[in-house]
Amino acid sequence: MKARIIKRTFAAVTAAAMLSTSAIWSALAYESEDVTNSFTFTETGITALTDEGGYKIDGTDLTINASGTYVISGECAEGTIKVKKGTTDVVLILDSLTLTSSTSSPISINKTAEATIILEGESTITDAEDPANE
Repeated sequence: MKARIIKRTFAAVTAAAMLSTSAIWSALAYESEDVTNSFTFTETGITALTDEGGYKIDGTDLTINASGTYVISGECAEGTIKVKKGTTDVVLILDSLTLTSSTSSPISINKTAEATIILEGESTITDAEDPANE
């Protein structure tokens, strides 16, 4: 029971920190020429604007493995965004993104990775994992 409370408290504090930081960053403008790539989530997959690399798509799972600015939009009930271990100088611009995952965190910045999250429009990120399965 104690581990579950700590885990939930940590998740809530992390989410609040992300939203606070994101709100600050969303006030900053970015230039379209600075965008490395744009992705659109759908229920069946992810489309990329360009095929320049720096990412891997596996169904509805997006892995960022190179520095850059990435605009991500769309809607998906079972999708994830991961910034690969050791990848730094990543900016994720969530542009009216609705993303849910029932098996893991919808967005994860792996160990030694660094990413800034900017919110554009209204985005909803939901961890739909059943707490009974923790």
